[in-house]
Amino acid sequence: MPPASATPEPSPTPEPTPSAGDSFALYEVSVGPTAFTLYEVEDSTGNVTDTTTTSFAGFSFAGVEPLRGSDGQIYWETQDGDLAGWSYRYPDSGDFRIRAVFLNDSGERRSAYLDESELTAFPEATPAP
Repeated sequence: MPPASATPEPSPTPEPTPSAGDSFALYEVSVGPTAFTLYEVEDSTGNVTDTTTTSFAGFSFAGVEPLRGSDGQIYWETQDGDLAGWSYRYPDSGDFRIRAVFLNDSGERRSAYLDESELTAFPEATPAP
């Protein structure tokens, strides 16, 4: 009897694209089942004070806020969950994505992933759909 093949991990279902009139809610990091290097950035100085490596068994999402480190790099600091306070830095953290999440008038989520070039630039304005 041949060996059973592994069932691939399901990927997250894409959300609808934001439309005019939707309101920006938050940025969200999206990670897959792999390892990542995360950074601890001190709020008052922007200095990186520590790093850690973590991995995920499946897909995971968390709210993030952009911040500029004293090294001029852009960090995406996790706001919730077990890794709150730890930041992702492109491309050094690994294969992560950031999406802008919007809500329509009914409170339904809509989102759009940022381009790679946007992961290393501090957002100067609230995203628009």
